[in-house]
Amino acid sequence: MQLDELYTCGCGHDHNKLDAKPPKNIQADLVKMAESIWKTKGIPSNINNPVTRYYVDAFWKAVEKGYGEVLSGIEYDTPDFNMLSHLQKNVYQFSAAKNYQQLKSLTQALVNEDGNLRTKKEYFDAAYAINDEHVNTWLNTERDTAIASGQMASKWVDIEADSDTLPLLEFDAIMDERTSAICSSLNGVVRPVEDDFWNIYYPPNHFGCRSTARSHDSGKKVTLVNDIVYPDKMPEMFKVNLAKDRLVFPPKHPYWHGLPEDIKTQGYNLLKEDTKEEDE
Repeated sequence: MQLDELYTCGCGHDHNKLDAKPPKNIQADLVKMAESIWKTKGIPSNINNPVTRYYVDAFWKAVEKGYGEVLSGIEYDTPDFNMLSHLQKNVYQFSAAKNYQQLKSLTQALVNEDGNLRTKKEYFDAAYAINDEHVNTWLNTERDTAIASGQMASKWVDIEADSDTLPLLEFDAIMDERTSAICSSLNGVVRPVEDDFWNIYYPPNHFGCRSTARSHDSGKKVTLVNDIVYPDKMPEMFKVNLAKDRLVFPPKHPYWHGLPEDIKTQGYNLLKEDTKEEDE
């Protein structure tokens, strides 16, 4: 699975960072994961819990950072609590999906381009590169996405709460040399909160998106539909209001493609295990 081109953000910059080696606190688990696949010559039926939890930790810290609050400090059954609870579930299931795709790639690496079984050294060289992509290169972009999703989810809770007095929403892009064509074309668009426009164009609109939205009262001039310059290169997976759907990661992300339903269940079960331990 190649995500490098996909993770080049709409501004044309590549925000991935390739480190020399995986962080020390996950290296041993990555090696064990690759060794298990080499030994059995097949993909495990279960996700790797330590590696999946490593992803969960990175993403969840990013979500709470963006949101500006931690779930444990929010009163139960409030709008913020309900939003963060849904985001947490999505983080666990996405992390499980990410690990499954990693396990799948490691299993496929058992054979070379000619269909022959690789030597052990050849396999572990390939496994190192695969793990490096997942733990370093791609994780950085995914973490940034989690921060942006957390920020916009928190804002959406306020937008919904204030919609009676502030019924209009303005697309607010950060206009500088890094601004993408996607967001610059939408900058300044004002539409009602309940308008279908926000079901597609509420930020984030691409990887590395820095745009936000600003609430207004009814005195603000609404942009006519025919005056909106719609972007023509917006990634299909981001044509969704993640905050409204209470998601951190797009439902059409490649990690979800061909994913056995049981993997989502395993991710959710991991969440229940972790929250049970916290309660105790």
